[in-house]
Amino acid sequence: MRTPKKVIDVSLRLPAEALTFLGDTPVVVDGPHSHVPGEAREFCYALSLSTQSGTHIQGSHYFREDGKTIDQYDLARFEGPCHVLDCSGLRVIDRNFLETALPAGDLSDLALLFHTGFIEILLARRSGRDLRLGEEVLQEKPGLTLEAAGLLLERGCRLLGIDSVGFELYPPHSHAVNRLLCEHDVLLLENLRHLDRLPKDGGWLECFPLPIAGVEGTPCRAIVRVP
Repeated sequence: MRTPKKVIDVSLRLPAEALTFLGDTPVVVDGPHSHVPGEAREFCYALSLSTQSGTHIQGSHYFREDGKTIDQYDLARFEGPCHVLDCSGLRVIDRNFLETALPAGDLSDLALLFHTGFIEILLARRSGRDLRLGEEVLQEKPGLTLEAAGLLLERGCRLLGIDSVGFELYPPHSHAVNRLLCEHDVLLLENLRHLDRLPKDGGWLECFPLPIAGVEGTPCRAIVRVP
């Protein structure tokens, strides 16, 4: 593979850019601690956070009790070519929009990244304070209709990313979109940022989860290598 000209970080920084759902575990970094004997000082830190903290990727166990946990996926599922869809200004991402916006052909080997700009709006509001994602915020979030999600499945999509707090419109109405995507084993990469820095044709996405067994997903460092 040819060396890329640029590596673009599309992840949120923790804890500075943590966006926390009501009732969820906030991101806490405690320390430094030193556990070694003698005069040498070590600098170790204790972390407390949710699997949904910051930029994170999750598999089918997210909305299926019997779905695959994130450690059960082949690592190859977490990297590959990506394509950016410009959804800025849209709250409802529907089938009609996707029918004209999607690239041609089978999409099973292409990660689709939805650029809505919503994360940047939330971070601007945060301005150095903790931002809890209550109903007044979630009512504004963009998301897919069930019909749009169905089209993505018809086109073979296997990995979707978005610069927003999930793919579901609010109110979620039983989380039909999430359940449908999880039933078809689509990986969901959420809370991205800086998608406006990517060319439309994207580049090479890498979004590897932590190797934690038995959970639906984990925070990840998502990057795009631009040729």
